[in-house]
Amino acid sequence: MLDGWEIRGGVVVDAPDVVVRRSRVVGDGTQPFGIVTTDRGSVRIEDVTLVGDFPEAAIGGDRWSGERVEITGVTGDGARLGDSARLRNSRVHDFATPPERGASALVVQGSGRDVLVEDNEVDVGPGSGSAVLLDPEGTAGRGEGPITIRGNVLSGGRYTLREDEPGAPSDVRISGNRFRRDAEEAPLRVSRRAVLEDNSYLDGAGLPDW
Repeated sequence: MLDGWEIRGGVVVDAPDVVVRRSRVVGDGTQPFGIVTTDRGSVRIEDVTLVGDFPEAAIGGDRWSGERVEITGVTGDGARLGDSARLRNSRVHDFATPPERGASALVVQGSGRDVLVEDNEVDVGPGSGSAVLLDPEGTAGRGEGPITIRGNVLSGGRYTLREDEPGAPSDVRISGNRFRRDAEEAPLRVSRRAVLEDNSYLDGAGLPDW
């Protein structure tokens, strides 16, 4: 367990059931990720702040869960969610990404399974990225279970929530999310196979057809 640490660089999790709690991870550009799992690792991240220069993303890999995480002022993606990854009750905001980079706040990688993005506030800011991007080319995806995106407040990007095709996952559930009116193109661009329920703008107005 890492509890109450100030970490410069990054953490590579190569063992199961690791806990990182009440800590701050500051990227200095020497490590691609702030916290990342290997094929053998899993980690629970609680009450942690990640800030600074992470060339890839603040958090990445499979089998991680984050609760009350703040990701801010980062230069790459906010978090990349592989199989069995979860992010809840967290804030991702105020990116320091160069405009040409087009980073996204949360990237669900490949056909990753059993992924949950719930009750977060995610603002990617202006640019070509997305607050939530479903990226079929990220990883192989070996898990079981749906991709669930629910109860979040989402804003920014060209498309605030975007699902790339072809190769889009077949079991995607997007429900109860609230969108700010600041997308450059549209709040949603997703596969027709995705299940959409009770998503709206913050003022309660319905979203345009995607």
